[in-house]
Amino acid sequence: MGPVGRSDLGVPAGPERDAVRLSQSLYHAAELLAASVVYGVSMARIDLPELPDPPLAAAADKAILQAIAPLYFAMEIETAGLTRALSALAGLFAAGALRVTGGPSADLLMEHHRSYEARRPSDDRYATYLRLFGAAPAGAVPFATADAVNVGFDEAMLRLAEAMHRYANLGPLDLAPLAAQRDIRSAARMLGENLVMRGGGASHYMADEALSLISTATKVFQDPAVQGALGVRGLWEAAEAALGLARGGRMARGPVSTAARAHLERGRAGMMLLQWLADTAADLSGIGQLTIARDAAVLVQGTAWLEATLSLLSVQEAAADAA
Repeated sequence: MGPVGRSDLGVPAGPERDAVRLSQSLYHAAELLAASVVYGVSMARIDLPELPDPPLAAAADKAILQAIAPLYFAMEIETAGLTRALSALAGLFAAGALRVTGGPSADLLMEHHRSYEARRPSDDRYATYLRLFGAAPAGAVPFATADAVNVGFDEAMLRLAEAMHRYANLGPLDLAPLAAQRDIRSAARMLGENLVMRGGGASHYMADEALSLISTATKVFQDPAVQGALGVRGLWEAAEAALGLARGGRMARGPVSTAARAHLERGRAGMMLLQWLADTAADLSGIGQLTIARDAAVLVQGTAWLEATLSLLSVQEAAADAA
């Protein structure tokens, strides 16, 4: 596994940038998932006497968090509409409404239409997103179980991102680095315990399924033949065009909305933060000090997650004002 940090070097500018960044993130997510171990039951769900400082050091906890990290990335990408656009495009292709004849993308679209749509696995996957992250693409229905929507995730994730951001921006002469590190440790404990109580089970399988689906969508929408058939250039532009056509509207030709790219950036940054959390889980037990270097690569992910979140909030406010 490579270091936690940005991988922007070598990413070209222009419409190709989205596909490259998404492919890079998808590859990292697949690596992270492959490093995890499937645990059928989260050990945190076994009833134990309540302790004043419950540990987060079990091997199962690390494996659960390793599977949750790419699942968070997948949730953000699915919320951006990429997989929904794939289903829309596959339906158009099957109906003869898309001028793509032969080739790898045609095969992928037909396979998706025949196998994926017949079994609707998104129902369980979306419910898993709600259980872990309290959010999911539109239309998600939670599992019919107690605690089916994680209402505490956003606060816990925000607290960790803010703690990382504050520590990264301390001045060179600041005398409070230990206090900032304690804030990171406390926020990490809060987020880790929140997630392992809900992880395990099918999380690993859901992540594998979601990443496979996103990989298919990425291959299809970055295909020049598909973009040409839709009359656009760029991955997100092609996805928006497919959704527009499926709704009976015209193909999108204007600038792509910032929401999809913000979801990608937040998914990338959140996955990196959760990867760090998985790698650090054993150090969060007891009363010891968590030591983080001032130049640790993970610190910028807190800032990136916050910036992407603010961007999404701005998009939502603009949409509300326009309504």
